[in-house]
Amino acid sequence: MKNRKTGNLLIAASMAALMTAGGFSALASPAAPEYTGAVIDGTKTASLTLYKLVNNDGLTLNGTGLDAQTLPNGSRPLAGVTFSCWKIADIRQITTGSSVGTYYAGLDAGFAALAAALHVTLTPAGTDNGTAYYTGEALNAALAAIKAIGGTTETGETQLNDLIRASGTAMTATDAAGRTSRENLALGLYLVAETDCPETVGSPSSPFMISLPMTNI
Repeated sequence: MKNRKTGNLLIAASMAALMTAGGFSALASPAAPEYTGAVIDGTKTASLTLYKLVNNDGLTLNGTGLDAQTLPNGSRPLAGVTFSCWKIADIRQITTGSSVGTYYAGLDAGFAALAAALHVTLTPAGTDNGTAYYTGEALNAALAAIKAIGGTTETGETQLNDLIRASGTAMTATDAAGRTSRENLALGLYLVAETDCPETVGSPSSPFMISLPMTNI
């Protein structure tokens, strides 16, 4: 039997070309939404960079939106790990007065169907021309609820991993620096899952959402 490492750490970074402002303010109930290009240039594409590290200290490190990040002490890169990314919603900017909020619309039917099958409620912030749009917090809450569902055969997280693997696009395996990246991605909200890893990985990274471009919502 091979020994298996128990600690792992994932760092995510994203960047979209010509992002002209870095701050957003969430709006609970925007009135008369107006979509503008003042903050994010919707004609551009984004890149996604992930770092897979081994660390047994239980550290948590969030992505910064920048590719060049300092690795935490005591960690080492892990090569040969494959991630899949799946776009589940479009990104929208909603302006009310002088405030700009970032929302997600056009939710993928596959993700909505999984949530419904597991009795996880997706609560929109509002609708525009019949299309529901959601806050990042609401979708992250739904993701957490899906992952928390247990089961004797398949857990919610297992079903989610299978769906991301089937619906998403596999990235290249991490290199010797633990790094993998994908270019020219459409802007929007993505689900990312670790879909293949060496036996030395004790527990794969849990599926997570990332906004391209990365926002502070």
